[in-house]
Amino acid sequence: MEEINKRTALIIVLSDLGSQGKREDTAGESVKKILKDYAFNISQKIIIPDDYDTLVSLLIDSTSESFQKVDMILTIGGTGLSPRDITPEATKQVLDVEIPGIPEIMRLKGYEFNNFSILSRSIAGVRNKVLIINLPGSLKGATESLEIIIGQIEHLLTQIQGKIDSAHKEMHSES
Repeated sequence: MEEINKRTALIIVLSDLGSQGKREDTAGESVKKILKDYAFNISQKIIIPDDYDTLVSLLIDSTSESFQKVDMILTIGGTGLSPRDITPEATKQVLDVEIPGIPEIMRLKGYEFNNFSILSRSIAGVRNKVLIINLPGSLKGATESLEIIIGQIEHLLTQIQGKIDSAHKEMHSES
């Protein structure tokens, strides 16, 4: 397994019951384990209610230049179709640029495991050179979605931060 240069991630779990201590957070813990297996430092795992304003404020604060720097924020939950599922809208509110390919491949490949993956409204993008990705709230959905994209994250972060990685060095040397 290739090490990812000790990048730092923030995990935000959206769950009304979880934020009240009435539901165990299995999805967030699974995502945390995967990231640690790929040599990520976890700055924090926060559980908040499904609240638009709370998520927008947290995303803005967590990507501000004065905040302790994180490379990536993964949100877990709030991507479905219930009235309290606000994660995509709140995330879209703060993004500088959207990256549609990430959630597209998560839904497409996820469909091979679970037909309901196409109902996810996850989005991904960048704010202030921080990658933000919405993952589904279920243990299976969050884990499978992250496993689908984890191999591309280092390359994404390198591009977002304006650095040249080995993939780009090879492309430039061929031209």
